[in-house]
Amino acid sequence: MHLGILSQPSNFHCQKWAKALQNAGHTITVISLEPYTIPNVPCINLNKKDTWDYQDFYFTRKKLKEVLKTEKIEVLHPLHLTPYGVWGYWADFQPMIPAAMGADVFEYLPYHAIPELAYRHWKNLTFQPNFFSRLKNWATKSFHKSMVKKVLMHSQYITADNQTLIKALNEYFHVPLEKLVLQRWGIEEEIFHLIEESDYTYVLQKYGLDAEQPIILSPRGLMPVYQADIILNAFAKLVSEYKNYQWVMLSAGYSIPITLKSFIYSLEQKHKNFHCIKVQIPREEMAVLWKKTKVFISAPIYDGYSAAIAEGRYVGAIPVVNKIPGNEEVIQNEVNGIIVHPFTPSNLTKTLKKILDDIDTWYSQFLPINQDWIQKHGLIQHDAKQFSEFLEIKFSSFFTNL
Repeated sequence: MHLGILSQPSNFHCQKWAKALQNAGHTITVISLEPYTIPNVPCINLNKKDTWDYQDFYFTRKKLKEVLKTEKIEVLHPLHLTPYGVWGYWADFQPMIPAAMGADVFEYLPYHAIPELAYRHWKNLTFQPNFFSRLKNWATKSFHKSMVKKVLMHSQYITADNQTLIKALNEYFHVPLEKLVLQRWGIEEEIFHLIEESDYTYVLQKYGLDAEQPIILSPRGLMPVYQADIILNAFAKLVSEYKNYQWVMLSAGYSIPITLKSFIYSLEQKHKNFHCIKVQIPREEMAVLWKKTKVFISAPIYDGYSAAIAEGRYVGAIPVVNKIPGNEEVIQNEVNGIIVHPFTPSNLTKTLKKILDDIDTWYSQFLPINQDWIQKHGLIQHDAKQFSEFLEIKFSSFFTNL
């Protein structure tokens, strides 16, 4: 089956899922507005500029429609309801099965559902919302939410990568449960074996890291939605006490809030074992960092099925998470990870101290449980096979009758 994926080919979610579906026997074409290419996966860029913004999807809708026809795309599979699902909706293509991801849905929920959205939404970088920023956020949120609703109505099915997303789509967007499909994207095991162990030192030194010291990692990024300010405060209290560890914050390619830049700079100057990596790390090199990680912290205010948590569990690192439904689907407190609640600097600091003061016990307890679960339920080739079987059941007769 020829699947047209609408996404950014530079995005690792797109790369891993496109390759997995290709390996499952599908013909894959990725269509986007950026000139990035994925090795051995056909990529078509419909943008003549170096940059793009939201309205470019609208103005290229007719071009997209032509390309879908020329390429003989059978099923359109946008990754994200917006902007890529909206792009497919504007091109008026069917059948379409968009993949809903965390921000696609949770950003548009009412504040009573996720109170932190009032000041930790995706685009907030200041932590100082005023009247005008609130007004702008309300108008933008209302428009995008209306477009998401249209995408959901237009689509034959919608995949979601955890039950929390499915519940939100059903409860707040009134999508019938029969249109919602649980579809995770798991671990690509091969990524963890692309770099030879003899090259690990070179990779780590490339990012200013010591090849011998184990890592305490915050992998999600520094945006307010990831509660990086709380994690940084805990790191600041512990970095000098636990000098035998490297305390590493990743920006993950996202912007850094202005309120954190000076704090990060100060910690970098004071502590040689604190590092903030401000570039997006290639997937195969990120696997090397994971292999050096003993403890990782993932604490967004909302989440789908987290690739970071899955990768951390795969290498056996100790998960430290906040108490949100998405995390509780995969982490049981003191069974295969630690849930910090309330998620405050003082509680996180106490929890990390408790772990590090008895790390061998926690590590040996959690590692076999997490690695066994990932092998049984969290490998991407199994997910691609499951999605292929779904497509065969739902659409084989559709194309036979055309």
